[in-house]
Amino acid sequence: MKERLKKFASIHWIGIKFSEEEKESTIDEQISFCDALSMSIVNSPLILTSKNFNSRNMHYLLGWKEELNLNDFEFSIENIDKNISDQIISDIKPLKKKIKSIIVNGYEADVFTGFIQPEAVTPIFKEWYYKTGKLPFYRLSPISLDCISCIVECFNENYPVFSFGCEESRKHGNISRDRLLIAIPNDRKFFID
Repeated sequence: MKERLKKFASIHWIGIKFSEEEKESTIDEQISFCDALSMSIVNSPLILTSKNFNSRNMHYLLGWKEELNLNDFEFSIENIDKNISDQIISDIKPLKKKIKSIIVNGYEADVFTGFIQPEAVTPIFKEWYYKTGKLPFYRLSPISLDCISCIVECFNENYPVFSFGCEESRKHGNISRDRLLIAIPNDRKFFID
């Protein structure tokens, strides 16, 4: 599948597998998901569990906590109109699958992700549209969990999703400003010629 994706964009595609099996984490430290993507290129495969993430909102997105913690956002929710804050919260959907581990850059993948130049997105989206008749999603989030939100949404909806990323991903993942984050589901219809 990665070879097929390289025909669209010659970038380092990273496979993400959400595992229902409890696996032993390959690292002991707590990291951001952006760091995990970068680390997995060198330390492959990288196995992560709930102990590797300290953000309660990350735990919510991955289905390990029941609710969002509004105090963990980088903005003050009290200063935002209630309708808008409710919309922000309702847009943040957790993973639909109950998982215990995440394998990053392993042999199996539910979702492929990478950091891509904007002009390289168009051929991927055209191919998706021609094969499915559906337009892909874009994600623009006011919270700093944009990488994982993009990947979770891609998995949940079985759609390609792209995102402008966030300051955290630019800082922690060393992502240059000329790149977008893209997540593509491992969908057989899309990969068959």
